[in-house]
Amino acid sequence: MLYYSSMIWCSDNTDASSRLKIQYGSSIVYPIRSMGCHVSQSPNHITGAATSARTRGFVALSGCFGFELDLSETNEEDNEIFRSQILLFKEYHPIIDPVLASLCLLAQGNSDRFSRYGTAPFLSSPSSSRPFPVSTDAGGCC
Repeated sequence: MLYYSSMIWCSDNTDASSRLKIQYGSSIVYPIRSMGCHVSQSPNHITGAATSARTRGFVALSGCFGFELDLSETNEEDNEIFRSQILLFKEYHPIIDPVLASLCLLAQGNSDRFSRYGTAPFLSSPSSSRPFPVSTDAGGCC
């Protein structure tokens, strides 16, 4: 999948509680950095579940943080939470992103699950020291 696109959408289900399981499962095979994770409306249009702005934001922060809702329709309290999460993302993303993209290296040689590969299965080549290329450009959300 990542051969064709550097980012994937794990599911059309944007409910924050459902996304926790979806994103966890996807992170087993895909770098966290490649997963599109967005804050959506509450109540959710698929599950009908109402989730706080804080929870929806923090679930989205676990991947490529973004929004897919009309912020002009959210209340000021939620907008303030979103503002603080955007600032948090901007402050820590330059530090966290390369770490998230390289987490699979921690498994190298430390797990029977990966030892048969001789290298973590997510590396672009056995001699590479990084997983799939990480963009350092600040133009996008990731």
